Amino acid sequence: MTDPFGAITQAHINMSELQDALNKGCLQVDGKVMKPGGTLVIKAGVELVWYLPGIIKHFDIA
Repeated sequence: MTDPFGAITQAHINMSELQDALNKGCLQVDGKVMKPGGTLVIKAGVELVWYLPGIIKHFDIA
């Protein structure tokens, strides 16, 4: 059964800090999580929060 309120997808994150850590030898490319070039691949859960009345109340917006 598909969950209508969320999804799981891969996120590809490329940050200069990751490239620096690779260059210093603190991280290693494994081809699965850390890709060549310093791209980090993770699975990310996404929760939909487009319930506007709740958002309006939470941020006290008129």
